[in-house]
Amino acid sequence: MDLYAPYYILADIVCMLFLSLNLYFAFMGVDKQMHKRYLAAATVMAVLYFAADIYWTISEYGTASEVINSNTILYFIMCLMGFSLTLYNLSLQDDDGSMLTGPFIFRLSIPMLINMAAILTTRWTHIYFWVTDKAELVTNPFGYFIMVLFGMGYPLSSCSIALVAALKKKTTPTADFISHARYPSSRRSSPQSCRYRLSTCRLSATESRCHSLS
Repeated sequence: MDLYAPYYILADIVCMLFLSLNLYFAFMGVDKQMHKRYLAAATVMAVLYFAADIYWTISEYGTASEVINSNTILYFIMCLMGFSLTLYNLSLQDDDGSMLTGPFIFRLSIPMLINMAAILTTRWTHIYFWVTDKAELVTNPFGYFIMVLFGMGYPLSSCSIALVAALKKKTTPTADFISHARYPSSRRSSPQSCRYRLSTCRLSATESRCHSLS
């Protein structure tokens, strides 16, 4: 184990503690919205990822079995973490729960499931990475890129969708304000309201004439 490993492990432990505290304080709040369920799943997956990273660091120079197992576990959890972060990001935009339905989540998870299956079998297929008899990790450059892309492409895509939605919400009130400034509602009287006001005035004038004649 290298000299940097203890500091690397310590950083992982600190991140795990901060994530656990963040989850605790989030659930201590009064607000019980649906997206907290996805926040819990994303936080748990992130904590497990840091735990797997600690195991990967410890077994970096271990036996061939330890090296392949640590890498398999690390990237397997990476897929779950990326997918859980995506569900959390989408839940922030799904106020009524109409988008995150069971069929939608299943269709969304198909690339992740394929990637996870490839990770579990890569020690035999060598599609992503494998380990030699000397416990040396060998990666397939193209396959490794595809693995990481499928793993972390989920949260990147969902963050982009959330950013576009936030920009749309930010510009909508401005447009409404400009339209109201140009055409204030107090100056826009419908024909029905004008006829109602005219009939009211005529009735008042008739009543005043009757009082004067009496």
